[in-house]
Amino acid sequence: MAQALAIQNLTMRFDGLTAVDRADLSLQDRQIVSLIGPNGAGKTTLFNCVTGHYAPTEGTVHLGKDELLSGLPPHTIAKKGVVRTFQNIRLFPAMSAVENVMVGRHCRTRAGVLGALLGPPSVRREERAIRARARELLAFCGAAEYEDQQARNLPYGVQRRLEIARALAAEPKILCLDEPAAGMNPRETADLITLITAIRGLGITVFLIEHHMNVVMSISDRVAVMDHGVKIAEGTPDQVQKNPAVIAAYLGEAVGSG
Repeated sequence: MAQALAIQNLTMRFDGLTAVDRADLSLQDRQIVSLIGPNGAGKTTLFNCVTGHYAPTEGTVHLGKDELLSGLPPHTIAKKGVVRTFQNIRLFPAMSAVENVMVGRHCRTRAGVLGALLGPPSVRREERAIRARARELLAFCGAAEYEDQQARNLPYGVQRRLEIARALAAEPKILCLDEPAAGMNPRETADLITLITAIRGLGITVFLIEHHMNVVMSISDRVAVMDHGVKIAEGTPDQVQKNPAVIAAYLGEAVGSG
Protein backbone atom coordinates (compact mmCIF):
# COMPACT_ATOMS: atom_id res chain seq x y z
CA MET A 1 0.00 0.00 0.00
CA ALA A 2 1.44 3.36 -1.06
CA GLN A 3 2.05 6.23 1.30
CA ALA A 4 -0.57 8.99 1.05
CA LEU A 5 0.76 11.50 3.60
CA ALA A 6 3.86 11.72 5.78
CA ILE A 7 4.11 13.95 8.86
CA GLN A 8 7.67 14.07 10.15
CA ASN A 9 9.01 15.73 13.30
CA LEU A 10 6.16 18.22 13.16
CA THR A 11 6.42 20.94 15.79
CA MET A 12 4.23 24.01 16.26
CA ARG A 13 4.99 26.67 18.86
CA PHE A 14 3.00 29.76 19.80
CA ASP A 15 4.88 32.35 21.89
CA GLY A 16 6.83 29.68 23.72
CA LEU A 17 3.90 27.26 24.05
CA THR A 18 4.49 24.00 22.20
CA ALA A 19 1.13 22.90 20.80
CA VAL A 20 2.55 20.01 18.74
CA ASP A 21 5.86 18.45 19.70
CA ARG A 22 7.84 16.41 17.13
CA ALA A 23 4.87 14.45 15.84
CA ASP A 24 5.41 11.65 13.33
CA LEU A 25 2.52 10.01 11.50
CA SER A 26 2.02 8.42 8.11
CA LEU A 27 -1.18 7.65 6.23
CA GLN A 28 -1.47 4.98 3.58
CA ASP A 29 -3.69 5.12 0.52
CA ARG A 30 -7.36 4.31 1.18
CA GLN A 31 -6.93 4.10 4.93
CA ILE A 32 -9.09 5.71 7.58
CA VAL A 33 -6.74 7.07 10.24
CA SER A 34 -8.16 8.67 13.39
CA LEU A 35 -6.42 11.14 15.66
CA ILE A 36 -7.78 11.19 19.19
CA GLY A 37 -6.98 12.70 22.58
CA PRO A 38 -8.41 15.16 25.09
CA ASN A 39 -9.28 18.76 24.32
CA GLY A 40 -6.11 20.79 23.98
CA ALA A 41 -4.01 17.80 22.94
CA GLY A 42 -2.90 19.48 19.72
CA LYS A 43 -5.06 17.56 17.25
CA THR A 44 -6.59 20.51 15.41
CA THR A 45 -3.25 22.34 15.44
CA LEU A 46 -1.72 19.35 13.66
CA PHE A 47 -4.60 19.45 11.14
CA ASN A 48 -3.97 23.16 10.62
CA CYS A 49 -0.33 22.45 9.84
CA VAL A 50 -1.23 19.69 7.40
CA THR A 51 -3.76 21.85 5.54
CA GLY A 52 -1.71 25.06 5.42
CA HIS A 53 -3.55 27.17 7.96
CA TYR A 54 -0.35 27.15 10.04
CA ALA A 55 3.24 26.94 8.84
CA PRO A 56 4.92 24.51 11.25
CA THR A 57 7.78 25.79 13.39
CA GLU A 58 9.74 22.65 12.57
CA GLY A 59 9.24 19.45 10.63
CA THR A 60 7.60 18.62 7.33
CA VAL A 61 4.41 17.37 5.75
CA HIS A 62 4.68 15.49 2.45
CA LEU A 63 1.95 14.37 0.09
CA GLY A 64 2.82 10.93 -1.18
CA LYS A 65 6.51 10.18 -0.97
CA ASP A 66 8.14 13.48 -1.79
CA GLU A 67 5.74 16.38 -2.54
CA LEU A 68 6.34 18.96 0.17
CA LEU A 69 3.23 20.67 1.53
CA SER A 70 4.74 22.52 4.50
CA GLY A 71 4.61 26.29 4.04
CA LEU A 72 2.12 26.24 1.16
CA PRO A 73 -1.14 28.23 1.50
CA PRO A 74 -4.42 26.36 2.09
CA HIS A 75 -5.80 26.89 -1.43
CA THR A 76 -2.66 25.42 -2.99
CA ILE A 77 -2.74 22.42 -0.67
CA ALA A 78 -6.43 21.91 -1.49
CA LYS A 79 -5.64 21.98 -5.19
CA LYS A 80 -2.96 19.33 -4.61
CA GLY A 81 -5.63 17.12 -3.05
CA VAL A 82 -5.67 17.66 0.74
CA VAL A 83 -9.07 19.07 1.72
CA ARG A 84 -10.66 19.56 5.13
CA THR A 85 -13.80 20.31 7.08
CA PHE A 86 -13.86 22.20 10.38
CA GLN A 87 -15.12 21.65 13.94
CA ASN A 88 -17.62 24.48 13.53
CA ILE A 89 -19.90 24.39 10.51
CA ARG A 90 -18.75 26.89 7.87
CA LEU A 91 -21.44 26.82 5.24
CA PHE A 92 -22.76 29.84 3.32
CA PRO A 93 -26.10 30.11 5.13
CA ALA A 94 -28.01 32.12 2.52
CA MET A 95 -26.93 29.89 -0.37
CA SER A 96 -28.70 26.70 -1.35
CA ALA A 97 -27.25 23.29 -0.61
CA VAL A 98 -26.29 22.72 -4.24
CA GLU A 99 -24.67 26.17 -4.45
CA ASN A 100 -22.60 25.42 -1.35
CA VAL A 101 -21.28 22.25 -2.97
CA MET A 102 -20.56 24.13 -6.21
CA VAL A 103 -18.34 26.52 -4.25
CA GLY A 104 -16.17 23.58 -3.23
CA ARG A 105 -15.38 23.00 -6.87
CA HIS A 106 -13.70 26.37 -7.37
CA CYS A 107 -10.14 25.00 -7.13
CA ARG A 108 -10.87 22.72 -10.12
CA THR A 109 -12.56 25.27 -12.40
CA ARG A 110 -10.96 26.78 -15.48
CA ALA A 111 -12.96 29.99 -15.89
CA GLY A 112 -11.24 33.10 -14.60
CA VAL A 113 -12.79 36.39 -13.53
CA LEU A 114 -13.15 37.63 -17.10
CA GLY A 115 -14.82 34.41 -18.22
CA ALA A 116 -17.23 34.56 -15.30
CA LEU A 117 -18.16 38.15 -16.21
CA LEU A 118 -18.58 37.58 -19.95
CA GLY A 119 -20.19 34.14 -19.68
CA PRO A 120 -19.02 32.56 -22.97
CA PRO A 121 -20.42 29.12 -23.96
CA SER A 122 -17.42 27.30 -22.48
CA VAL A 123 -18.02 28.88 -19.07
CA ARG A 124 -21.74 28.09 -19.19
CA ARG A 125 -20.95 24.47 -20.06
CA GLU A 126 -18.51 24.27 -17.18
CA GLU A 127 -21.08 25.72 -14.76
CA ARG A 128 -23.67 23.16 -15.88
CA ALA A 129 -21.14 20.38 -15.31
CA ILE A 130 -20.29 21.75 -11.86
CA ARG A 131 -23.95 21.90 -10.89
CA ALA A 132 -24.52 18.35 -12.12
CA ARG A 133 -21.54 17.10 -10.14
CA ALA A 134 -22.74 18.96 -7.04
CA ARG A 135 -26.09 17.18 -7.31
CA GLU A 136 -24.32 13.83 -7.61
CA LEU A 137 -22.35 14.56 -4.45
CA LEU A 138 -25.44 15.65 -2.54
CA ALA A 139 -27.05 12.35 -3.47
CA PHE A 140 -23.91 10.44 -2.45
CA CYS A 141 -23.98 12.17 0.94
CA GLY A 142 -27.70 11.53 1.44
CA ALA A 143 -28.82 15.12 1.01
CA ALA A 144 -30.30 15.21 -2.50
CA GLU A 145 -33.76 16.22 -1.30
CA TYR A 146 -32.36 19.43 0.20
CA GLU A 147 -30.51 20.76 -2.86
CA ASP A 148 -32.64 23.89 -3.30
CA GLN A 149 -33.00 24.74 0.40
CA GLN A 150 -30.88 27.42 2.04
CA ALA A 151 -28.13 25.94 4.17
CA ARG A 152 -29.34 27.83 7.24
CA ASN A 153 -32.65 25.94 7.13
CA LEU A 154 -31.21 22.43 6.99
CA PRO A 155 -31.21 19.99 9.92
CA TYR A 156 -27.91 19.89 11.78
CA GLY A 157 -26.92 16.43 10.58
CA VAL A 158 -27.64 17.39 6.98
CA GLN A 159 -25.46 20.50 7.35
CA ARG A 160 -22.61 18.25 8.46
CA ARG A 161 -23.07 16.00 5.43
CA LEU A 162 -23.33 19.07 3.20
CA GLU A 163 -19.90 20.21 4.39
CA ILE A 164 -18.50 16.82 3.47
CA ALA A 165 -20.15 16.99 0.03
CA ARG A 166 -18.58 20.42 -0.51
CA ALA A 167 -15.16 19.05 0.45
CA LEU A 168 -15.61 16.11 -1.94
CA ALA A 169 -16.32 18.59 -4.76
CA ALA A 170 -12.65 19.57 -4.62
CA GLU A 171 -11.68 15.98 -5.60
CA PRO A 172 -9.51 15.26 -2.57
CA LYS A 173 -6.91 12.55 -2.37
CA ILE A 174 -6.96 13.00 1.41
CA LEU A 175 -10.06 14.19 3.24
CA CYS A 176 -9.42 15.66 6.70
CA LEU A 177 -12.54 15.64 8.88
CA ASP A 178 -12.37 17.60 12.14
CA GLU A 179 -14.94 16.15 14.58
CA PRO A 180 -17.63 15.43 11.99
CA ALA A 181 -19.85 13.60 14.52
CA ALA A 182 -19.91 16.50 17.00
CA GLY A 183 -23.48 17.25 18.06
CA MET A 184 -25.02 14.39 16.09
CA ASN A 185 -27.70 12.11 17.44
CA PRO A 186 -27.27 8.29 17.24
CA ARG A 187 -29.07 7.98 13.88
CA GLU A 188 -27.03 10.78 12.33
CA THR A 189 -23.86 9.23 13.71
CA ALA A 190 -24.71 5.86 12.18
CA ASP A 191 -25.33 7.56 8.81
CA LEU A 192 -21.97 9.34 9.13
CA ILE A 193 -20.16 6.04 9.71
CA THR A 194 -21.75 4.66 6.54
CA LEU A 195 -20.78 7.79 4.60
CA ILE A 196 -17.13 7.80 5.71
CA THR A 197 -16.82 4.12 4.81
CA ALA A 198 -18.28 4.88 1.38
CA ILE A 199 -15.80 7.74 0.90
CA ARG A 200 -12.93 5.35 1.53
CA GLY A 201 -14.55 3.12 -1.09
CA LEU A 202 -13.99 5.90 -3.63
CA GLY A 203 -10.24 5.51 -3.08
CA ILE A 204 -9.94 8.55 -0.81
CA THR A 205 -7.76 8.47 2.31
CA VAL A 206 -9.62 9.78 5.37
CA PHE A 207 -7.83 11.56 8.23
CA LEU A 208 -10.23 11.97 11.12
CA ILE A 209 -10.29 13.86 14.42
CA GLU A 210 -13.13 12.56 16.55
CA HIS A 211 -14.16 12.33 20.20
CA HIS A 212 -16.95 9.84 19.51
CA MET A 213 -15.21 6.56 20.31
CA ASN A 214 -17.85 4.38 18.65
CA VAL A 215 -17.11 6.16 15.38
CA VAL A 216 -13.36 5.90 15.80
CA MET A 217 -13.23 2.26 16.81
CA SER A 218 -15.74 1.05 14.25
CA ILE A 219 -14.23 2.53 11.08
CA SER A 220 -10.52 3.25 11.67
CA ASP A 221 -7.72 1.21 10.19
CA ARG A 222 -5.31 2.91 12.57
CA VAL A 223 -5.62 5.25 15.54
CA ALA A 224 -3.06 7.75 16.86
CA VAL A 225 -3.38 9.29 20.31
CA MET A 226 -2.07 12.73 21.32
CA ASP A 227 -1.74 14.47 24.66
CA HIS A 228 -0.16 17.85 25.39
CA GLY A 229 1.10 18.02 21.81
CA VAL A 230 2.85 14.64 21.91
CA LYS A 231 1.80 11.48 20.10
CA ILE A 232 1.75 8.89 22.86
CA ALA A 233 0.35 5.84 21.05
CA GLU A 234 -0.48 4.49 17.62
CA GLY A 235 -1.91 1.23 16.37
CA THR A 236 -5.03 -0.60 15.35
CA PRO A 237 -8.24 0.22 17.23
CA ASP A 238 -7.87 -2.99 19.20
CA GLN A 239 -4.28 -2.19 20.16
CA VAL A 240 -5.20 1.33 21.26
CA GLN A 241 -8.15 0.10 23.30
CA LYS A 242 -5.84 -2.28 25.16
CA ASN A 243 -3.02 0.20 25.68
CA PRO A 244 -2.88 0.80 29.48
CA ALA A 245 -1.41 4.29 29.13
CA VAL A 246 -4.17 5.38 26.76
CA ILE A 247 -6.92 3.90 28.90
CA ALA A 248 -5.55 5.42 32.09
CA ALA A 249 -4.73 8.85 30.72
CA TYR A 250 -7.47 9.63 28.20
CA LEU A 251 -10.21 7.20 27.47
CA GLY A 252 -10.96 5.48 30.76
CA GLU A 253 -13.96 3.24 30.38
CA ALA A 254 -15.17 5.04 27.25
CA VAL A 255 -13.12 2.85 24.90
CA GLY A 256 -14.87 -0.30 25.93
CA SER A 257 -18.34 1.20 26.29
CA GLY A 258 -21.10 0.63 23.72
